[in-house]
Amino acid sequence: MPYRARTSETLLDALAGMFEGRSRKDLRRLIRDGHVSVDGARVEDPAAAIEAGAAIECHRQGRAAAIHPAVRILHEDDAIVVVDKGSGILTSGGVRGGEPTVIDVVSRHLEKKGRRASVHACHRLDRDVSGLVLLAFRRDIAAKVRNDPHGYLLEKTYHALVEGTPAEAQGTIRSRLEDHPDRRVRPAGDESGKLCVTHYRVLESGATHSTLELSIETGRKNQIRAHMGEIRHPVAGDRKYGARTDPARRVALHAMSLTVIHPVTGEKLPFVSPPPASFAHPPSVSGPRTRRPRPGTGPHPRSRGRARS
Repeated sequence: MPYRARTSETLLDALAGMFEGRSRKDLRRLIRDGHVSVDGARVEDPAAAIEAGAAIECHRQGRAAAIHPAVRILHEDDAIVVVDKGSGILTSGGVRGGEPTVIDVVSRHLEKKGRRASVHACHRLDRDVSGLVLLAFRRDIAAKVRNDPHGYLLEKTYHALVEGTPAEAQGTIRSRLEDHPDRRVRPAGDESGKLCVTHYRVLESGATHSTLELSIETGRKNQIRAHMGEIRHPVAGDRKYGARTDPARRVALHAMSLTVIHPVTGEKLPFVSPPPASFAHPPSVSGPRTRRPRPGTGPHPRSRGRARS
């Protein structure tokens, strides 16, 4: 419900009354990042004059701020930042003097604002995968999330364009995966690998490819890519895991939605990043596209059967 201003005052003063105890510096950032509207219109000037009775609303997801061709900020506060990462950039761990990572880009963004804070990844996306990533401005906050991802990173879903169409409209892939010297993650030949679980649902199928919605119970490196390769429906453009086609000119996997439980305030923050148009729908080369039936509202969390190709 919107807050009604009690007197004629500045927007910053009104927010200070709404959020007692919150720093005015944080409230200014909230306004300037596009999270606040007055009578339905976004206002980004903390000194803007508002009239008594004006309806003030705070939005969880503000105006996306592009700080790099491959990095957009969707949310920023004193503790965390949520970014929409493009394909082709590492989340972290780059080589000094090499191409910048998301961590580097966000660090430079803070420096330009005159803010001193270190930046740490709470989880990662592969270089060639795009979508939502949570970062923290303190090492202990990032460690808190990494040590309990199921408690802080909820409702993670991915969108993928894959080669062919799985035989089942929805299913679960369960297998033990392990790292190999060739830098791929492969099924383990014994019990030594880590058990990984991926749920999928076919959204739409075409003559040569299909689009899938996926969720994961575990967070192994390259898990979705390895599992789709394992069932012989690799993610398009992912030659590392067996793809033969590249219609999107990239690995066609995107972290589409993420709900963050704020590691400091406990607030529930949902975020959505639509999949790129280049693989939002399967290409139809030799025949009409067909839409698969929707057997449920998402990847089925209790499905026990292993997917078959």
